[in-house]
Amino acid sequence: MAAFFSACEDDVETTPPSLSINLPRDNQQLTAGDELIIQGRASDESGLGELVVTVFRPASPPVFERSEVFSLSDKSQDFEFRLPVSSRYAETGEYLLQISALDIHGNGTTAEIPLLIDELPWELQRPMWVGEDGSGNATLHYRDTLGQLQTGPMLGNQLADVKVDNRFRQLIAAESTTGNAQVWSLNDLAPLYTIDLPTGVVQENITGVSVDQDQIYLGSSVPPYLSVYLTDGDRSGAWSSLPYPVKAVLAGESQLWLSVEGQVGTPTKVDHYDPGTEQLQATYITDWRTDYLLELDGDRLVVAGNENRAGRLRILEANSLQAGSELDLTDEIIGLAGQGNDSYVLTNLGAYQLNPTNGNLLGPVVAGDYTAIGWEREFRQLYLGKENTVEVYDANGNAIATYTGGYGKISWFIFQYNK
Repeated sequence: MAAFFSACEDDVETTPPSLSINLPRDNQQLTAGDELIIQGRASDESGLGELVVTVFRPASPPVFERSEVFSLSDKSQDFEFRLPVSSRYAETGEYLLQISALDIHGNGTTAEIPLLIDELPWELQRPMWVGEDGSGNATLHYRDTLGQLQTGPMLGNQLADVKVDNRFRQLIAAESTTGNAQVWSLNDLAPLYTIDLPTGVVQENITGVSVDQDQIYLGSSVPPYLSVYLTDGDRSGAWSSLPYPVKAVLAGESQLWLSVEGQVGTPTKVDHYDPGTEQLQATYITDWRTDYLLELDGDRLVVAGNENRAGRLRILEANSLQAGSELDLTDEIIGLAGQGNDSYVLTNLGAYQLNPTNGNLLGPVVAGDYTAIGWEREFRQLYLGKENTVEVYDANGNAIATYTGGYGKISWFIFQYNK
């Protein structure tokens, strides 16, 4: 433990408090989100004011994980405070805990304690799927923590997209024809709030949903073509600069990719934006409709769609959108799922594994006529859906489980995790 002192030059009394720390110990091993116990003693002849606790990863610039202020009183005080050492998303590495005791004049003493934080492992809490009946009514179904199959709420009618926001433990279900997106709590599957796009047009409004950090992005076929909401439902703005309808949206860390439909007679294109500045970074033009976007890894993006029911797939460099590999199929592409080496493409003939190096498809690992695909990352399982049926396979296509019920047509798989 290291300590240093600061004094308020404008005050007559410049003696900093004394500070001793019993807990935590140097290089204490923790997991992201663990409770950190801070125990010690502070004293000052003028009177104590507060204790400031900061956890950060030394870098350039530093990455701050936690900062809290606790009140102190009297001239001498034993203290014990508890707080999460970091968010659930902290990366594995060496961190520094700074504990500053301040007196009533602002004089301070700071102790520094190195900590070792491990990344929180992914933990599946609930696999879910959305089935649609013949009228387009979409209902949520899931397997609970005891392995029992349950039916959840009806999420809406004629849904355009369904996404899970594990950071804030909520589910977003967007209707394509009303411009409404209902947000549900993942804790009890109760409705939280409704997002209503102010387009004034009641036809084919929302086309896609993506979530990153505290932002919800809604693509639309009518102006404004992209609307942004905070995860508490407050509208943070709309991108008035977009000239054409958005067909698909994918938000990544400080990045945003849009599949944009050009004016009549012009190709579809994929645009890469900086979401902070709304500045266009790169464009990739196709001569076919790009319906599916998948972040392959931090450096590459999968773009897929169909031309006259024949699949088209491209692996692009994520920032420049330069093509790395191109694949043209005779089969129709129905969906994408996974990440990295565990990436899959669903066609009308079945599920294929995507080779991320050369863009080739391996398989099918599972043959059949399916309507939806999902990838569960903790147990590395492939979920495939069709009318009233969900099938679960391992990464190589070996059958694990089959669930049947009155689900209707399975249209989406979504997974609730601990982070």
